[in-house]
Amino acid sequence: MEQWKVYAYANKTREKKRLEELSITNMARMEMKRKRNSTERRGQKKKNSAWSEKVTAKEERDKRREKRTKKQAWLKTNTGKSPQSKQANLEDEDEEWEELAKEERLAKKRKKGLVPAEEDNEFVDL
Repeated sequence: MEQWKVYAYANKTREKKRLEELSITNMARMEMKRKRNSTERRGQKKKNSAWSEKVTAKEERDKRREKRTKKQAWLKTNTGKSPQSKQANLEDEDEEWEELAKEERLAKKRKKGLVPAEEDNEFVDL
């Protein structure tokens, strides 16, 4: 088949048409070859990747980190509070619960008669 590429038509128009078709088929072959090589390269890349898949784990970690920073920025702009201020609010709530528990213990002691009158006046304004 390769031999016939050397011989040319005597008619110049037919020869021109033959060369155009030859170049088109060559281009198509080259394109198919390029696609085949690229798919082979992708396959080899997957085949030769690390068995521990550290690359994908790192990408996922980066995505989570980016998502977290976006969320924090959104919380700052929309609520006017940062996540650190939420922690402060939780601590305040804990203090309030402790105070309430202390009052309840004092009420129980008062009921039993174990608390003197001086400590009773401490919670009158509540």
